[in-house]
Amino acid sequence: MPARRVLTALAALAVGAGAADRAAYADVDPVGDALALLDAATLPATAAGAAPSYAALLGAARAIHGDFIVALRRRLHQHPELMYREEHTSEVIRETLKALGVPYTDGWAFNTRQDRGVRGPGGYGVVAELGTGHPPCVAIRADIDALPILERTDVAFKSKEDGKMHACGHDGHTSMLLGAAAILKAHEKSLNGTVRLIFQPAEEGGAGAKRMREEGVLTRYPPVQNAFGFHLWPYLPSGVIGGKSGTWMSASDRFTIEVSHFGLGLGLGLGLGLG
Repeated sequence: MPARRVLTALAALAVGAGAADRAAYADVDPVGDALALLDAATLPATAAGAAPSYAALLGAARAIHGDFIVALRRRLHQHPELMYREEHTSEVIRETLKALGVPYTDGWAFNTRQDRGVRGPGGYGVVAELGTGHPPCVAIRADIDALPILERTDVAFKSKEDGKMHACGHDGHTSMLLGAAAILKAHEKSLNGTVRLIFQPAEEGGAGAKRMREEGVLTRYPPVQNAFGFHLWPYLPSGVIGGKSGTWMSASDRFTIEVSHFGLGLGLGLGLGLG
């Protein structure tokens, strides 16, 4: 899809489906012309093999930051959904991808744990692809579910769902990945391979990533060779990316330790006042 058609799709989405929500945003100006979202000079359509510069990509991201990414995030923030019940969120993702002309499949991450008390049918995951449809394949992943938390803020876009809140930033992750989809679509001809965008449900304790892996999200053709994801981190300044080598923040779990008796060493230590 040419860059100008992408711009038109973005504008239609921002002033159409999200118009009712956007009216409540006191700090967001109304979206006007499509070029106000993403100027064609900033994000031109590229010929096959002509990779855009980093500066061009950064400028494009800045151009759509407020009126598209932030506005979309605030729309999602008002309608948080818990794991395996992300029906509205999945719909927003699909309608955005459709407006951008990005092909996708849905029905990912069905809940196979309902017999163990995990509620919700699941199947709200979405997987989009851009590029040649052939290797090499790189995946970018965002989680989409919210938490069972009552939001007590005074922002105009606060949660409208009682007892539910995007307190972990997944609304931001989802919006940023959709922003990446818009930029990648405009530069699709320059991709020498495939980029797979994974919108994963049930991250908050539902093993949604495991479900999608079992359903083949990494092994379907073309198989994923590298995968990337990140998390919003309010303790870092805006515009700063933090990271480290090796395993980091990969999982959490709970366990119980039952002490049945004291050993000699522990008993002696307590007796000597060392405990």
